[in-house]
Amino acid sequence: MILVSSETSKIYNMLPDVFDADRMLHEPGRKKSVDQLLDIVRKHKVESFVGLRLLHKHNLIAEHELMVEGTLSDEIGFALITRARSISEIGEAIVPNSWILTDTGYVPMEFSATHLLNDPTFNPISHNKFFDELASKLRELGLSNILGPALASSSFVESHRPSDSSMMIELSAFDDRANVLRFVTDQVSEGDFIETYWLAGPESDDINHPRDPKPDTAQPLRTCKRICPSVQNPPVHQGTYQHSSS
Repeated sequence: MILVSSETSKIYNMLPDVFDADRMLHEPGRKKSVDQLLDIVRKHKVESFVGLRLLHKHNLIAEHELMVEGTLSDEIGFALITRARSISEIGEAIVPNSWILTDTGYVPMEFSATHLLNDPTFNPISHNKFFDELASKLRELGLSNILGPALASSSFVESHRPSDSSMMIELSAFDDRANVLRFVTDQVSEGDFIETYWLAGPESDDINHPRDPKPDTAQPLRTCKRICPSVQNPPVHQGTYQHSSS
């Protein structure tokens, strides 16, 4: 049985797009805000299980649908694919992978097959003290509408990473209401990206040099979005946004 709030699709459809969400996060100071929230992750020693996500929608979903992450293997290789799926047609075990904080508590936003998450049992009930403290800080910062907790990927996903410096490029297929993430090893220019996911860990703030030699210095891992101007607001499917994550 899939446990999902009746508000999930309604709230998901009300999320801003990535451009507006990024602008809203920049206004109060992105790095300072993210660092304060990551401090709570480190305080509760849950760095391996949960990070922060810039909450934004890729497409609209119907009341009976969820955005569900699964895997894809084709001639290019391994990928993660998140797409809109009807609840009645979901046969595999899935759990929430991210939440938004509302006036009534946390509401799941997106879901994953359980084997894709480091700890699929990690949720607002199992780790209520962490989620409660994070909620207080999100409300204090006024960012609960664009930042929320998101679970870390499993060792299965990480086993497909070609190298420590590789990242993931996400291609959003508008017609299919799906986005596909693939590992790549190309270096990227930080100015071309919008950060959308952060993990607290000994990583550098330099997107092309992710390992920090200071083990006690927690910095965000980068999950970023590269903007393709020709398809920024396409009336029909003309291409993709390229979405990269480390």
